[in-house]
Amino acid sequence: MQQLTHLSPLGDLEIPNVGVVAPGETFEVDDHTAEQLLEQDELFQLAAPEGLDALTAKELRDILHDRGLPATGTKPALVARIKESDADAEARAAAEAEAAAGNTPATTEGDNK
Repeated sequence: MQQLTHLSPLGDLEIPNVGVVAPGETFEVDDHTAEQLLEQDELFQLAAPEGLDALTAKELRDILHDRGLPATGTKPALVARIKESDADAEARAAAEAEAAAGNTPATTEGDNK
């Protein structure tokens, strides 16, 4: 069994034999399923069992490079940048889900001044 983290900015995903998984959520799957999901590296990554602080600076930089973010600075700065990226992705996913549900405020002609 392996623990993965869902990274998709598209919102919740249905994972076979797991259920619905939200962005940023960690879930456990068998090794075969993990191998298949990890091929979609923009959607999933291996979860760090003790969190980001347990990763090496090189591992943190690799995560940042994969996300197209700056990978310079101290280890605490790298961890903070990843957490900020996760929070931004969750906020975007929530906003997109709200927009898809039709819960965005309607604009009026006067709003565009």
